[in-house]
Amino acid sequence: MTPTEKSAFMKVGLITEDKKVTEKGQKYFKRGLFCYGDLSVEKINSMTDRSEPSVGMKATEVKFTAKLVNVADWATDPEIEKAFSGIKRQIVDLSKPHERRKLLVEGKTK
Repeated sequence: MTPTEKSAFMKVGLITEDKKVTEKGQKYFKRGLFCYGDLSVEKINSMTDRSEPSVGMKATEVKFTAKLVNVADWATDPEIEKAFSGIKRQIVDLSKPHERRKLLVEGKTK
């Protein structure tokens, strides 16, 4: 974390001076990162079987249309935008419906 990033996170109340996640920050801290919104699935476009029976793996590729919703107020703070130069563009782009895909895999079945 750069000093600019640390300062921005502190200003919006997500971390303390010693880089500990605050109570407010806990709400947004997932898998070691601060999440600034939720991805909402608008529509399932397709589901394709990608299983590999020879190795006992079941898999399905799902293509869907999604968009970013519930953007956190701190994500549009000028200090955050200064520290993370691409966040403003990401929020704009991801807030529009866009296609994504996900591979859902079940472990070995043997």
